[in-house]
Amino acid sequence: MARVDREHMTTLRTAAESRATAASALDDVQLEAAAYAINNAANCGQYNILFQEEMRPNTKQQLESKGYELQVDNVTELKKTTLISWKQ
Repeated sequence: MARVDREHMTTLRTAAESRATAASALDDVQLEAAAYAINNAANCGQYNILFQEEMRPNTKQQLESKGYELQVDNVTELKKTTLISWKQ
């Protein structure tokens, strides 16, 4: 489900609609964060980034389908990080 448009922010929706929006927003926001970090690093001449939050399955799938290599690393007991690289 898509995020709520700015024009509908003052419209009360059902709890079910809000749950569905929240669930899909997690995937969208994480993918956008990864894209931002990748693009920023590429603009600086880098070929990899360390993504410092546990990656959701949809984000992994999207990145791998675009040719990125992913290496998961347990940096701490509480958080998994993923090295995303695009140099081949």
